[in-house]
Formats: sequence, structure tokens, C-alpha cells
Amino acid sequence: MDIPRYNVLGVGIHAVNLATAISHLIESSRAKRHGYVCCCDAHSLTQARNEAHRHALNHALLATPDGMPVVWAGQQSGHGDVGRTYGPDLMGFQSRRYLELRPLLAGSCHSGIQVETLPWWIFHATTF
Repeated sequence: MDIPRYNVLGVGIHAVNLATAISHLIESSRAKRHGYVCCCDAHSLTQARNEAHRHALNHALLATPDGMPVVWAGQQSGHGDVGRTYGPDLMGFQSRRYLELRPLLAGSCHSGIQVETLPWWIFHATTF
């Protein structure tokens, strides 16, 4: 499934809502398409001034609108069904319902990047 994108500060945000994002992830998993998901709020888009950050966002399997200003930009671009795809909601729904997906979480801390692969049952209690 090829999801249309809309441009916000040089970043192509996928025109999705929670339901379409989950459908895309399940379809991608079944088709063995690997990639990463970026839940993009206004702050992450302002950081896209950095070329490496912008490149990472633009090459994500899914770059979702994770903030109302990003949703409004999509709706103003003609994508009326765009909805907020809040990261914890996306992870929580996906982990409870579809155990076939095994996500990899990456986050930063004061000492650098930490990467963990966690079992599905942890995600319902995980906050970002």
C-alpha cells in the first residue's frame, strides 16, 4: 500500500490516522517490508533542519502525525482523513492486538542512544 505524504518543513508525513497506520504496519509485516516508524510532532519537525534528522524522517517506513499542528497541516493539504497517531496509542494497540509484530524501540538518554527489543507485553505499560 502506497500511502500519500504531505510536506511539513521538508518532511514527508504520511497521511494516516491510527487505524490506517496500524493497517499499514500489519500489511508491511506480512509482506516482510522492514523499516522504522517515526511519530512526528512539531518539535521533531523543527529538528529536521538537521539534514541527517530530516533524512531519517523521510526514509521511515511510516512517518505519522503525532501532534495536532501536524494533523492540521495534513488536513489543510487536502488529506481530510488524517488523524493524530500518538506514539503510545500506536504501540499499545499494535502490541495488544497483533502479536506477530515485534517492534524495536530506540531512545536517547544522556549517554547516547539505547536500543532494546522488548517483548510485546511490556508495551501496554510503556510511555515515551
